[in-house]
Amino acid sequence: MGKKEIKRRNVDGGIILRLNLLGLIVFSLSLVVTGALLVLGGMTRVSAHSKNTHNGDSPQQPDGATLFPPGDSRATRASAPWGELVVSDITIERPEEYISPEIKRSQPPAWSFGPMREPEVRNLMLNCGLSPQQTDHALAPALLSVTPTNTSILPDEALILSLSPEVRARFYHELARLPDNHYMEFPFLVPGNNTDAWFAGSKVDEAVVAKVKSLVYPRGSGLCFSDFDLLMRGLPDEPQRLQVAKTLSRQSALLVHLHIRPDTDLQKILEYWGRGLQIKETLPLLESLQRLPEGENISLLYLLPRFARQRLYTYPEPPQPNAPAIDCHWSTMNFFNDPPDNRFASTKFTAQFLRANYYSVPQPTRYGDVVLVLNAEGNIIHSATYLAEDIVFTKNGNNSSQPWTLMRLKDLLANYAFDGGPPKVEVYRNKNPQYSGN
Repeated sequence: MGKKEIKRRNVDGGIILRLNLLGLIVFSLSLVVTGALLVLGGMTRVSAHSKNTHNGDSPQQPDGATLFPPGDSRATRASAPWGELVVSDITIERPEEYISPEIKRSQPPAWSFGPMREPEVRNLMLNCGLSPQQTDHALAPALLSVTPTNTSILPDEALILSLSPEVRARFYHELARLPDNHYMEFPFLVPGNNTDAWFAGSKVDEAVVAKVKSLVYPRGSGLCFSDFDLLMRGLPDEPQRLQVAKTLSRQSALLVHLHIRPDTDLQKILEYWGRGLQIKETLPLLESLQRLPEGENISLLYLLPRFARQRLYTYPEPPQPNAPAIDCHWSTMNFFNDPPDNRFASTKFTAQFLRANYYSVPQPTRYGDVVLVLNAEGNIIHSATYLAEDIVFTKNGNNSSQPWTLMRLKDLLANYAFDGGPPKVEVYRNKNPQYSGN
């Protein structure tokens, strides 16, 4: 994020003005006009600052663009309780060693409907917008498999490619609700909704990129891709599959720094970020940056608790048998915990803990607020930890393909806008403001 810095210089000596009578009159009038403009400007700045001042638990807009619109003065941004943030958009990829086992396990594309019987599957497909011809083709004996516990379809490439983006979005949303449809439940998210930018610099063949473009579909205000198995089976060898899979794993993230200036109020900064932080270990570094003539940026990592600091921008190892669910709720509830409490792998325990130890607030405005995302039925489908401005710490999904990352809240909500409108959001705050453990 570029910023224009204003450098102040100390000037020795004075300035001598020599004016005749006419010049004196003009000069005096200019002083009066300038003074009036300064008063009006000061009133405007005071009014703008009063609108951005946090007062206890009063509702605030979580969108940083609302709190700090373009063109706001540096003084206004620096007056925020969290300090002056410098935010950059980045993309990150999964480690190659995590991807290799996944592409080796690649299976033929399959749509799983669980215990639904054929008439129910037909109705579902028609209600999602598939034509009668597409539905008949999908339910043909050559593609249909029925067992006592599961009905599944092994769609051919022609059927998958025949779905329009709108039909694919509705149909895959329904499949995401059913078991064993992994890539529908956890689709690849197109960074910035730009497929060309997604593959920029990857050296992936243009024909593969074109195929991905034909298979992406909207979800809320974002774009998703779920036909991973189809794409992998169309590639001739493992090196190409690895290259494509690694590129598909790219995800948008935020790189956040705190700008420390010579006049930064470090006490206020540490009051905001001090929860779960060893202040005595952090203060010397902040003071050293403050002594620089123009200050310097410090990574937000230095201000986060150990749990988040060790995991941010990393991917969990592939899950082991009987291992706890390393999902969004486990990550959110353990944000201040060291070591993490695996009881939060249970949604039942997490819900009970929230009811006993947290209370509802209108908006996320305090570091550590828990942001819950609910679907149309009122079920909690995601959670995240509020940091500052409109930024949250989050992990999307219980799988090793999703990293711990920082996101803008509006972008996070767009990922869960399944049914056309924004999802419902609830915010909870710990009853003990000094809470920093389980």
